[in-house]
This record gives sequence, C-alpha cells and structure tokens, in this order.
Amino acid sequence: MRWSKYSLITSVVAIVAAATEYNGLSRRPSNGDIRWDLDADKIEALSVKMIQEEVDFVKSMLAVENPTVDNVLIPTIDRDNHLSSKINEIDFYQYIANDEVTRTVASQFKQKLKKSDLEFGVTEDLNKPYRVLLEKLRSGEEPATDPEYMKYLEDMMKDANRTAMSVEDFSLAANILDEIDALEIEFNKNVNNLQGDIILSAKELEGVPQSSIDVFQKAYDEHYRVKLDASQIFQILRYARNNTVRKTVSLAFYDQAPENEEVLKKIVKLRYEHAKLYGYNTHAEYVLRNRMAKTQKTVIDFMYDVEDKIKPVAEKEIAHLLELKNADLREQGLPEEPELYNWDYDYYHTAMLQKEFQVDQVALAEYFPTKKIVPKLLRLFEKLYDVAVVQLTPEFDDAWHPDVMQFAVYQYNRKPKNGQSKREETEDMSDFPSEITLLYETHPLDPNAGKEYDHDDEDSDGDEDDEQVNVYDENYQGTGKATDPTFMGYLCLDIYARENKFSQAAALEIGAAFQSLKGNRVPAYVSVLCSVPPELENSPSLITPQLMSMLFHELGHGFHILLSKTKTVKYSGSHVPVDFIECPSQVLEGFMSSPKVLKSISHHYKDASKIPDEMVENFSRSLNVNAASNALRQLYAANFDMEIHIPENQQELDDLDIKSAWNLLEKDVSLIGNGDTWNNGFSQFTHMVQGYDAGYYSYIWSLVYARDIFKTLFDGVENIKENGVKLRDIVLKNGGLENPMVYLTELLGRAPSSDAFLALITQRSSINASGFSSGDQVVNTF
Repeated sequence: MRWSKYSLITSVVAIVAAATEYNGLSRRPSNGDIRWDLDADKIEALSVKMIQEEVDFVKSMLAVENPTVDNVLIPTIDRDNHLSSKINEIDFYQYIANDEVTRTVASQFKQKLKKSDLEFGVTEDLNKPYRVLLEKLRSGEEPATDPEYMKYLEDMMKDANRTAMSVEDFSLAANILDEIDALEIEFNKNVNNLQGDIILSAKELEGVPQSSIDVFQKAYDEHYRVKLDASQIFQILRYARNNTVRKTVSLAFYDQAPENEEVLKKIVKLRYEHAKLYGYNTHAEYVLRNRMAKTQKTVIDFMYDVEDKIKPVAEKEIAHLLELKNADLREQGLPEEPELYNWDYDYYHTAMLQKEFQVDQVALAEYFPTKKIVPKLLRLFEKLYDVAVVQLTPEFDDAWHPDVMQFAVYQYNRKPKNGQSKREETEDMSDFPSEITLLYETHPLDPNAGKEYDHDDEDSDGDEDDEQVNVYDENYQGTGKATDPTFMGYLCLDIYARENKFSQAAALEIGAAFQSLKGNRVPAYVSVLCSVPPELENSPSLITPQLMSMLFHELGHGFHILLSKTKTVKYSGSHVPVDFIECPSQVLEGFMSSPKVLKSISHHYKDASKIPDEMVENFSRSLNVNAASNALRQLYAANFDMEIHIPENQQELDDLDIKSAWNLLEKDVSLIGNGDTWNNGFSQFTHMVQGYDAGYYSYIWSLVYARDIFKTLFDGVENIKENGVKLRDIVLKNGGLENPMVYLTELLGRAPSSDAFLALITQRSSINASGFSSGDQVVNTF
C-alpha cells in the first residue's frame, strides 16, 4: 500500500502555507533530514501559523487584477510543491509518535488546515484568478507556458465545481468534507490505538513454532499473552492445530474496534450526500471520474468478469483444502465439518504446502535473516533501476527511532543504449551532495560484509560504465560531468514491529520530488513502514519469503516516489490514478518468486549457507498454489467496497447493512465464511478511509498489467537493468503526467494482455477458466 498523505486542500490547489522554513521542520544542509522533535504543543502552534499564512496567500492571489503565469500560476505551483512536505512531515507523526497525544494532534493537523480553507471558500470564489488565466492561455492572450504547468492548471479547473454551485451548496459541501475528515481520523485512531491481547496456554499453542512463541509475552506458568495484531495473530492462524483456538483468536482479532461500524456508516452516508451535491449519482461515480476505470459499471463488470473466470479454479482449491481439514479432524478424533471457515484457510494452506510441496515456512525463514536480507533487497533495486543506495553513518542518522535506517539514493546518468527507452536522457539536475563524505567507505548497506556486498564484484551485470564513478568512496566529490550520479532523495526504513507504531505495511511520502524555481531538483523523502518481528536476545529477526515480497513491494512504492523527475508535486512519483498505483510494485513481486533471486540473496542466520536447491525449487513450485482462492479474497474486499459506495438514493442508503454486506459477501465471493458467527473485520479495513474508497478493485486491476509487464520484460531475462531502466524512465520518472495506458503501451510495445495474469491463476489447475481467450486485451476485456 502506498500513501501520499498530502492531497489538494481545495480546488484552489492547496494554498495553505508559505514556502518558508518552519521552526523544527527545516531540512539540515548536511543530509536533508528532518528534525524529529515535534510534540503536540509545537504542532498546535504550527497549525495556527500556517492557517494565517494560508489566508494571507489566498488574499494575495485574489487581489491580482491581471492574472498571468508569472504572478498567479507559478507562485501557486511553487507554494503547492513546498507545502506538501510541510504537511506530510507533521502528518507522519500520527504513525510513529510514542505518545498518544502527539499522534492524535498530528492526525487532526490536515483537517484544521482544510477546514480553514473551505470556510474561506464559502465567501470567496477562490478559483477566479485561475479560471481567468486559463481563458487567456486558451485564447492566446497569455503566451503559452510549460506543458506540465498547463496540465496543472487545466486539471485544477476540471475539478473546480465552485462556480456551478450556490453559496449554500458549497457551504454544505465544505461542512460535509469537514465531517468526513473528522470521522476518517477517528476511524484510523481507533485502529492505531488497538492494544488488545489474548492469553493462550502452551497446549493451545500446539503446532506454533517455538520461534514464534518466544516472541509472545509470558503471562503466567505455561500461558502466554498474544497481542491481537497481525504480526502475532497470524502465527496462530497459520500453525495452531486446535481449530477452536484458531476460531477464538480469529473472532477476537476481527471484532476489535467495534465502534468503527457506526463511524463507517456515517462516512458512507456523508460521501453519498457530498457526491449528490456535485451532480453524481453515487460516491463511486464521483471518485472514479479521474481513474483509469472511469465508471462504476466498468469496475463492476471487471470484478464480475474476473470472478466468473477464476471461480471454477477456486472451487477446486477450496474443496481440496476441505478434504485436508476433514482428514485432520478425523485424525484428532473429531467430527468432520461441511465447510472451510475463515480461521481454517491459512492453517490448511500452510499444511498443504508442507505436506504436498515439502515447504516448511519456518525452515525457509532461517535462510532470510532480516539484517542480511534488507541490504540485498536494496542491492536488487540498484541493479534494476541503475541507482546507488548509500546508508547514512550513525552520527548523522538521527531519525525518530534507533531502529530506523536511513539511506541516500543516487541515480546514474549513463549514455542510452540500443533497446532503452527513448525517454532516457542524461541530465544534471543537482550538484552531487557534499555530504557524500559522511557515508560508509565500503558498501554502505553492511560495512562488515566484505566482498559479498562489494559493488565492483562479478555480479555487476558486466556494465563497462560501472567503473566510471563510485559513490561508495567517501572521498568522491563528483566529476562535474552530466553523467555524474544525480541525488534523488532519502529512503527511511522503519520495518520492525514495536509499541505505538502503525502496524500495517505502507510507503509514506514525507516529501515528493519537484523542480524549484531556480531549476534545481528538490529531492524526495520517503519512509517505508512494516512490522517485521524484531530481533530478540536469543533469536534473530527472520522473514519468510512472503513477508520479504511484501517488503520488496513497499520498497517499490518508495522508489516510485524517489525516482520521479516531474516539475510539480501534483504529478510526482506515485501521484497517479489509484487503480495504477500498485502496478509498479506488483511487477517487482515477480522477482521474489524467482529461484535464482531467492538463492542469491539467501544467507542462513547460523552459518551463512545458501538455501538448498531442492528447498528453493519446492518453494517456487508452491508459489501459485491456491492463487485463485487468494484472488477471490481480494475480490471479496473489492466487492464490499463497491457495495457500500454505490447506493443511488436515500432508500438504498437506508437499506444498506454494512455488517451484513461484509459477512454475506465473504461467503458468496470468496467461498469461505464464518459459519453462523459474523465478525466486524471491516472495522479495521483502513483502506476505506485512506484513499481507496471505491478503489480497492485496484489491486486486482493493476495486477493484470503488472503480470504482463513482468512476463514480458523480466521473466527469464539475465540482464534486468536494461528493462529496469526502461521501466524507470517511462513509468517512475514521469509519475502522473500521462494516462497510464500510454505508459503501458510504450513499455510493452503493444496493448496490455491478460494472458500472464490468467497463467498466474490457473497454471496449476486442470480447469481452463473459460471466457479468457488467449491474447485478450485488458483495455477491452475489463
């Protein structure tokens, strides 16, 4: 999941704060890092100052009698560019601050700024100077401006419906948005503050690996306190043999934050009312207007189409898991059961992998200790995107927590080669930073690792340009040539689970890259959050290949933000339609299924040995096991999302029962239910309040494209850098400047196809999902 925590405050392009440095937020010249010393009082003071500066700037724009590019558009874009990081820096505290008061105040920060802007917009036509300017540009009265700036202005006006609304309706819409913001904050807060647990005996933990039990807190005697968070609960759901224990734990986990049922009901109602004010029949119609899918009919047809074609495969998968379940129950002397339940799936899926594919998840994890694997994952990005990732030395690494690792990212600017994208070019957008002298002189990711991490080793892709520069040499100062590496920004990894930290995986944009008024590229700043089990006194931190794939996915979002080269934040990096955001990261997941890649990065925590061929081959064979049923679980969540966002009238809204929809759709779509026991899993479905409302279908939608890209550009390819740079320069570099379909067609050299996605789902089944004909074009099929 990728989030940009900044969004347009209103259609007037987020005119909220002056592009000045605030006390406690200024970037240090040594490494561009942020001072992580804000508390609730400082954030409150900043909000007061920024609100006043907002009002002052808006008034200055409205006072312009003859709007031009120079006196209206460029100042607004510059303000927008700088503002995004100011808001994101503060907003980030709600995910990482140790004390609840600071987290709460930080979560309310954006709402205060937005509320002030909306209130001011009730009495003033904030878009007037921009509308006048657009008319002058289109008529030729104002000289043509930069194409990206023109797109910026046109997109701003495309969403500016203020002139079509009465003052009363605009005031009502502003109040509704304010209410929605407050409720979304409340929903997130209720999830972020969950601290529930359950006590289980050693007997009840039968089957759970000892390494997992070691993480649980000892309660008393032979009893353990298991936290009701994903990192611990899913150890129970995957390994605990007692199905009553799994059911109890599952229900306890999914029934947390029950107050969010009422919160979500209110949000859905208000979203419907807001969409109606802007002339749309449903909230889904309103939000889909700027996405690839465009209409809710397209989305619904897409979901039904995929469901119909993979359900026959999933039915066979579920039936086989049910056979395994009943065989296990008979072995325990228990009666058979007619269904596979929610709390059964992960356990019998894991058991199937071990029994039929000889895949032992615990044994696999021993070859992937976190401290060794993280550097190697970053090394893959270096090879793929032709970049260098350099860790900051500890004395300058003053992040918000000692566990956080900070890296500087540089992009090489090499001469184009045959086959590379026509978009690739050499450029010198910024001087090579002087802080290079602060970096490790050996490979920065693991200074004690020796030759294994040497960037001039035999694993350097044979690129003769590799020896031209060495950013890992602490004495390197750049050559002054256009081919010198470009400093792209900072990557912060906060990947270990801990108290009071956001527990889900996400890449958070703290500062997007953009071009300053002086023409220099302002670097990006991104943080990747995960909940990898931390290292304990007697056991190292180990990650399974699945968890590693998730981390690689989130790092992909991070590099999408870092490697952007747009002039404006509005189109920077992953500021793309929601139904395309996941695609670049989903492409990368393909590398985590490669036996060659897995073997090359493996490193047993005891003796540094590589994973045995047989073990990695077994794992590779098992990767797409139950792929259809896994896809149905995603489609179930997507169906729920659309179900609550497509009521067209008040009666349909009144008839909507969120809890019923959540539980009935689970059985109907995913083929797995909760028997006669319903849960409140939607109360932790934070995607619904974090920008994925009427957008969860995006995970499957973009996976169709991602599988096609990986199969075409990387599957079986020895030198991944050539096509990696192509992906970098067509997609990552250009962010949201063009329709994603333009990128896909240029990248693939043809229209996208669904073949690779179909193969992923059906390759292990004798069933051919009829209706998916070979060569179907995604744009037409879905």
